[in-house]
Amino acid sequence: MAEPGYCGRFAPSPTGPLHFGSLVTAMASYLEARARHGRWLLRIDDLDQTRCVPGMAGHIMRTLEAFGMHWDGRPAWQSRNQAAYQAALERLRRDGRLYHCRCSRRQVAAAATRSGPEGPIYPGTCRGLDLGPGPGRATRIRVDDTPIRFEDGLFGPQTQNLSEWVGDFVVHRADGYFAYQLAVVVDDHLAGINQVVRGADLLASTARQLWLHDLLGQPRPRHLHVPLVLGPDGKKLSKRDAAHPVDPAQPLPDLLAAWTFLGQTPPQDRDLSVEEFWQWALPLWQPERMKQTESRDERTTDPL
Repeated sequence: MAEPGYCGRFAPSPTGPLHFGSLVTAMASYLEARARHGRWLLRIDDLDQTRCVPGMAGHIMRTLEAFGMHWDGRPAWQSRNQAAYQAALERLRRDGRLYHCRCSRRQVAAAATRSGPEGPIYPGTCRGLDLGPGPGRATRIRVDDTPIRFEDGLFGPQTQNLSEWVGDFVVHRADGYFAYQLAVVVDDHLAGINQVVRGADLLASTARQLWLHDLLGQPRPRHLHVPLVLGPDGKKLSKRDAAHPVDPAQPLPDLLAAWTFLGQTPPQDRDLSVEEFWQWALPLWQPERMKQTESRDERTTDPL
């Protein structure tokens, strides 16, 4: 379906080379954008510089190009958006939404009386203390009982009450870094992203990001969360897991495996170039064929 105003993105972190799970997410994002005649942007999520590997961003870009996924415009870099994050933080502060918190993760776990799907729910220990900024102090945003509702493109209607799910959450970390939840909201708004396609591990954090979009007066993007690829141990593939890389020197086998993982019917003719694969695949892309369940990486060393 043509959707000229569509704008999507892929936002890898330069902490390691792309693995098969990353390729699956990138492919779904790229297919959604190009099949709708939209734009596909690349952002390097290098917010936490302590985790970034020198030269890895360039390696990721070269890998994407080898797999035939070419982005529009110049890549964006989170590390260059600090002023925009600070401006968003100041707006939330002026609106009375923020407070400083001196609690460590261990203290939160010890003080929490309830647990949500993502662990201990912050009990609001510092909410009324009127603490000032200082070493070891994070900045949290106040949440309430307002239900956050949205429709996911694969998982359907979603409702989350933030006070019952996570409690007041961190938007500026105690170590001085802006939190992912705030940064991604600002990044997507600045780039004009209106469709987010990403891994299902981030489905649970979507309500927090929509809450921030609302508070900052920004339009909400639509979301489509892609099933996760699991390793043999049943855990999500990690960039630290060197057993599941993709090979930019031989992209077609992994392209076909990712296409099949996404629930699509493989081509009868598998002797294709990368360019021929995309010419064949784009008109046939059907996101509704994806499964809502996680699956293991079942690639073999036998070329497809």
